[in-house]
Amino acid sequence: MGDNVTPDSPPRLANWLLRCFLPAMDREEIMGDLAEEFSLRTQSSDSCWSWYWGQTLRSIPPIAWKAARQGCWIRTFSVGLGVYIAAGLLESAADAALSGVVNPESSLRPVVSLIIGLATMVAGGYVAARLRPGAETVMSVIVFCAVTALLAAQVGDAPLWYGLAFLIAGPLSSLAGGALFLWNKR
Repeated sequence: MGDNVTPDSPPRLANWLLRCFLPAMDREEIMGDLAEEFSLRTQSSDSCWSWYWGQTLRSIPPIAWKAARQGCWIRTFSVGLGVYIAAGLLESAADAALSGVVNPESSLRPVVSLIIGLATMVAGGYVAARLRPGAETVMSVIVFCAVTALLAAQVGDAPLWYGLAFLIAGPLSSLAGGALFLWNKR
């Protein structure tokens, strides 16, 4: 189960992903319908978690596509890309400063570099969400695509665990930054 909740409540991570992707005007209604269906399924089946995850993962692409077709994504994409570039420059500057403090050959170097990279992604997600709602989601997709391309091309000398950790935690960090902005906004 992994989400640290009871079997009769929907997975928290799936709910969080839905909150990140669903438009605000539809969010409560759709999530309420899913929660109600989940509750009914828990009474008759023990595969309700897999059903809920299936619904979540099948819903995200059409939601993103609908928003893109409505044209609001050109500005959102521009903000997400701009903040991604700015976060990358900030990460590079911090990494360069790190070279003067931590020996580049040290085994501690990739760990500290990963922490810096993820921190800049959280900050970037926060700024992106502040500038344009949804831009943190675009930024997370850009992070995922960029890291996937770098891993596929085997660019750099970072260990494989570093790339895989950033592949998973990088996009989630951007989304977490956006969620942090929304939480602070309340």
